[in-house]
Amino acid sequence: MLAPRHLALFDEGARLVDRLGEEGLGAFLDGDLFGDNVDRDGLNVLNDRFYAINEEEDLLVLNAAWLRRLPNLVVLPEEAMEEEVERRGQAVPDREARIAAAMENEPRYMKLIRALCKQASQELVNVTAGDPTRVHEGVPTVAWHFITDVGHHHMVDLGGKATMFRGSSTTDRVCEIEAPQEP
Repeated sequence: MLAPRHLALFDEGARLVDRLGEEGLGAFLDGDLFGDNVDRDGLNVLNDRFYAINEEEDLLVLNAAWLRRLPNLVVLPEEAMEEEVERRGQAVPDREARIAAAMENEPRYMKLIRALCKQASQELVNVTAGDPTRVHEGVPTVAWHFITDVGHHHMVDLGGKATMFRGSSTTDRVCEIEAPQEP
């Protein structure tokens, strides 16, 4: 992309992460964002330098120019791009078997959200976030937020049941399904 200063800074940051090691990086990612955090502060030393470099070596501008130089680049309006993605997706060999395998290997929360959407006769658009601060019926749990063709909902998986709520409401239940814990 012709961004040598950004590349050098990236390489420096990668070396800082490598020095943490796998265990140190895991501890960092699981640690608190606020308060004393020596590893976070060590990684943040690059922030100011990134913004200073970006003043002279703008990544957005350089990336746009790099993309325009790609020999096989095809620029399409959004609708035509969606049609092309769909066309290419349909051409994938063993597509149905791949989709079935991917859905079989989805995490539990995804399977439950899909089942709740089916029960509610709604179409899942996407899952947006997991909220680990949710307390449901006095028990700390994770609420999974998602969007359907009807709007924002969230799901709680607790006590052998998965419950779908409208928006962020803790009382406006859409539906509930049995969700026994897997052995």
